[in-house]
Amino acid sequence: MSLATEADKVIETDVLIVGGGVAGCVAAVKARQHGARVLMLDKAVIKRSGGAASGMDHLATIANEKTTIYDIVSQVCDDGIYPPIFAKKGLTDPNLFHTAWKDARKRLEELERWGVTIRWDDGDIYWIPSGRTGGMTTIRFHGLRLKPQLAQAVHDSGATVLERTMGVDLLVDGGRVAGAIALNVRNNQFIVVKAKSTIVCTGMVQRIFNPEDTAPWKFKMMYHWCPTGAGDAHAMAYRAGARLVNMEFSSWYSRLLDDKTIMFGSMTDGDGLSTRIVNARGDVVSPHAFMSLEKYVEEEAAGRTPLYFDVPSNPESHQRKREIAAADERPITLKYLQDRGWDYRTHRWELHGTKPLALTKFMAGIVVDETTRTSVDGLYAAGDCVQAGGAMTGAIATGFLSAAAAAGFAGSSAARAVDDARVEAQVRECRARLFAHMAVEDGAEPLEFETKVRTICERYTGIIRSAGKLKEGISRLSDVRRDWLHRIAATNPHELMRAADCRNLVDLAEIHLRAALMREDTRASFYRADFPERNPEWNNKVIFAYRRNGELVLEKGEFQPLKPEYTRAAQQRTAEEV
Repeated sequence: MSLATEADKVIETDVLIVGGGVAGCVAAVKARQHGARVLMLDKAVIKRSGGAASGMDHLATIANEKTTIYDIVSQVCDDGIYPPIFAKKGLTDPNLFHTAWKDARKRLEELERWGVTIRWDDGDIYWIPSGRTGGMTTIRFHGLRLKPQLAQAVHDSGATVLERTMGVDLLVDGGRVAGAIALNVRNNQFIVVKAKSTIVCTGMVQRIFNPEDTAPWKFKMMYHWCPTGAGDAHAMAYRAGARLVNMEFSSWYSRLLDDKTIMFGSMTDGDGLSTRIVNARGDVVSPHAFMSLEKYVEEEAAGRTPLYFDVPSNPESHQRKREIAAADERPITLKYLQDRGWDYRTHRWELHGTKPLALTKFMAGIVVDETTRTSVDGLYAAGDCVQAGGAMTGAIATGFLSAAAAAGFAGSSAARAVDDARVEAQVRECRARLFAHMAVEDGAEPLEFETKVRTICERYTGIIRSAGKLKEGISRLSDVRRDWLHRIAATNPHELMRAADCRNLVDLAEIHLRAALMREDTRASFYRADFPERNPEWNNKVIFAYRRNGELVLEKGEFQPLKPEYTRAAQQRTAEEV
């Protein structure tokens, strides 16, 4: 037997990129510039894939002469409001954020040379104030063209792109990642990619929860972010031995109940005017579009909910800017509002109550160092699946960093050739397990299984948690995995892809539930009803998750504080100003 016998196709490359969103596209172009052969896999079509598929209206947290990278990192990694998660000190890696975001302006200038439109209609950079960082750190731009322009740059670079092709598992050879096993989701072609280095960048984890919609049984994939977000990168990296962190945290932002009606970004930073939140009595709960989870619980307990975005309070000039922002990021919004006869000049938007949305962006993800290297040789990660890769600025930054690191590793002596004999058993096992779903009769549809996982997570690890609920959720999830994962039936390539999604989702749901049980604390977007106050024992503590001998291990740890050299640079700047 050989790999050629086990696989329909075997491909060799220098750098393999799994995921064709913003981070993946940027990484592909940069890795080619570093001289590497590049192969990209994407479930969809990179022209309109990933979190920015429908467009984008702003680029946030851009350091400049008035607001430095130190100022921004202080907001991101301390208890400020950006990202919109309160009491998060110690839960993020400040050195990663510092390294990733410090050269944002230079990177945007390079994207412009690739043909990506960053400037406004008058040819200038359109800076707007941000209520999140307290400075002019956000750029408004017409991002509806972003993904087509990035896709064109990828094709122009000479990278090879396999679209409609899902990364199923990472190829592990002697303790290092040596490529991936993939599935064409249109013809079931089983592909092995042998790579000297691999970058995973498939976005965030959201499909362990129900869609952000009032009819999840009907609109089963209507999420605010990219609906392909099954956590492929997180799950593949975890099974390959990489470390994850903060997987117990799920996003609870002040978010719209009916997410089809408007693009959320324009509510938060829309040209510097952030929409306030009011309660059912009309009292102002927050002067901007974010609030703490504890504040929501307080309003709920006092009988002052629902809470609303008070959009009618915005001046007419801001209403018009919101329409432009919607046209840049989610143009279907405008048609939807018109068809419904909904006027946001007179109607408030109700916010979600105790609805988890996704594992928390900027916090939950694959652990990487300042080069985006994971804890496994040969594997790098970028985009929303790592802490500093969140949103546009982070995706671009980690795309640049991962390309340099992965291309460098691919060209080094450490990147030895793949030993076919060592990986053949893994390929054979993966193929047998995957295609077994095609032989299942009278089994569960993939979406039935996925919906069960969503229901368990919504019910037992919702926003308000307790030990009893979490233990029950773990027990039920274990039953579902044991009794139904192998009984998922797939009748076509699309369903086979969804069966692979289910394996990822149940792995990540287990990590989420068990890590949530371990954290006996309340802070950031994490609330334990049986530990309703911040527990000092958890100050600056995070939970790392990894596999040892095939079993989940949870480990309490800390991130390194901001390096002295980064702090000294900020202090020197302040002294010079004085």
